[in-house]
Amino acid sequence: MEQRRTPSGWLPAPRLRIVVACAWVVASTAAAAQTCGDDGRDYLALAARALDEQRTEIAVRYTESARKLGCRDHDSEYALGMALLEVGQYETALAAFDNAQEVALSPENQALALGRYAQTQESLGELQAALDMAQAARRLHPNPPAWLDDFALQLDERLAGQPFTRERVTRSFSTTAMGRLTPTSIRPVQQRTDTPEPTNSPTQAPTPQAQSLPFRVLFNVNSSTIADDGEEAVRELAEGLADQSLAQRRFWLVGHTDERGDANYNMQLSLARATSVFQAVVSLKPDLRDRIRVRGAGEDEPLYRNADRELQHRLNRRVEVRVDSG
Repeated sequence: MEQRRTPSGWLPAPRLRIVVACAWVVASTAAAAQTCGDDGRDYLALAARALDEQRTEIAVRYTESARKLGCRDHDSEYALGMALLEVGQYETALAAFDNAQEVALSPENQALALGRYAQTQESLGELQAALDMAQAARRLHPNPPAWLDDFALQLDERLAGQPFTRERVTRSFSTTAMGRLTPTSIRPVQQRTDTPEPTNSPTQAPTPQAQSLPFRVLFNVNSSTIADDGEEAVRELAEGLADQSLAQRRFWLVGHTDERGDANYNMQLSLARATSVFQAVVSLKPDLRDRIRVRGAGEDEPLYRNADRELQHRLNRRVEVRVDSG
């Protein structure tokens, strides 16, 4: 398929993309048969036709009519979101991708919708929110597509070069951000069952799927001592975690290394670095001591697996802040 480069990554060329999207919508009307009546299926078909004719506004109206009748499915919402993203109607695209992820029947489809949601956030200039969502999408997908990996890496690189601020902390762990979907409000597909969700024990370590914020702080080589130019980032982290909006939250600091070197040494180093950040944070905000726990993950949980670029190795070396769900 012909490709073109956009600010949000590699996307199909406009006309081809809409045609493919329409094929998804047409196919999805059959899948929606179990939950939609005839009127709802008719509206989905009309929306597909409108997209095929590049009449996006009309497609939006038909899709909204289908939604009112209880007709929502991943493919039709995803296709509409793609068309809206193409023409720059970002707010409406966010709603479509949110609907797509909410009714997805597989982690793969949910992850794809969340990845496009992240691209839309990036188009709106919400870079940290976009990175948070992109990484959440990558964690959900068992084999993330190349466009999603590339998009996350590019965003990560851009943000790694910017000052770390307390606003990035509070925004990442907020349950609402400017009225938008956030990773903390996502319910993975596999959790949508009639069985009560298990409660984590207080001593259970956080999983890689927990909502997280990579914290870039510089250390001296092979040392757990925070470099002088990392002290300001630690102050911002402490202020963010102590913010009143996060007063009911508990956190983990999880240390990570890249995938090179001895595994045992990397495990010890990752724990030592997480501990250094913990000690620095609680020295500034003693009230956080009982709300933060520490763990080392060594090289076992890289953001970018099988890294072959120094940038990926650098981004894998991090102390990560995670929500404690216990």
